[in-house]
Amino acid sequence: MKDILLVVRDDAGQVARLGLAITVAELLGATISCIDITQMSESQHNGIGQDADTLSGVIRQNSEANHKVIDRALTKRSIDHRWINMSGSPIDSLSEEAAFHDLLIVDAHLRDRAWRDSSFVISELARATNQPLLLVPDGQVEDDFASHATIAWDGSRPCIAATRAAVPLLSKTRTVTIVEFGKHRRGPSIERGAEYLRRQGIIVHSTHEDSLRDPAHWLTARCQPGRTSYCVMGAFGHSRSHEAVFGGVTLAMLEEAKIPLFVAH
Repeated sequence: MKDILLVVRDDAGQVARLGLAITVAELLGATISCIDITQMSESQHNGIGQDADTLSGVIRQNSEANHKVIDRALTKRSIDHRWINMSGSPIDSLSEEAAFHDLLIVDAHLRDRAWRDSSFVISELARATNQPLLLVPDGQVEDDFASHATIAWDGSRPCIAATRAAVPLLSKTRTVTIVEFGKHRRGPSIERGAEYLRRQGIIVHSTHEDSLRDPAHWLTARCQPGRTSYCVMGAFGHSRSHEAVFGGVTLAMLEEAKIPLFVAH
């Protein structure tokens, strides 16, 4: 995991995204590719309400100023980095670039209207690329990111994909717990998952939470700052229609989690 793709936007989540990207890059000796995506609405393209050239100039100036801030932060920490400037659909742009990176770092909550609904964007990204996503919650991320990881095991293919992809990070994490909630229903057992991790040289503790309650309830309770630094889980294991009608653990975690989520589909 040597190439990190970091979404750069001058918004409320940028400080947390950048800080986590620096932490992960230092842990893994990775390079950060900063991707800045410009997306203008149809009315902005047509110059409705204000001159389109003037608007483009303002966007460019703001972007350049933001680049300087991030450049200084990364250079100060001696992080190798480069810039990717793109325009158009965030999903298309990120999917294209993510294919050539090992990890994509993006907000868990993408509330800007230009990016549409966060769960939709993240669902599309998870499905459109074979690369894992590190989803950053609102607010400050724990300084000691590599202290404790929780793996949410359900034996599904997305879960297995996320666990395998997270091995480089898990190997740098001091405490790793793999946990299954409720009755095992499908796929390889939690013991099989723990065995795989141990073969990778990772010391892992396995536990089983017997409960008939919603797994999302127990997972969000466990994945709180101070208890877990980040959570590894499969993303959107059900169909789109199933997620839309019944919800799902992924959607609950996106909404409730206060720690970074390492996900894959």
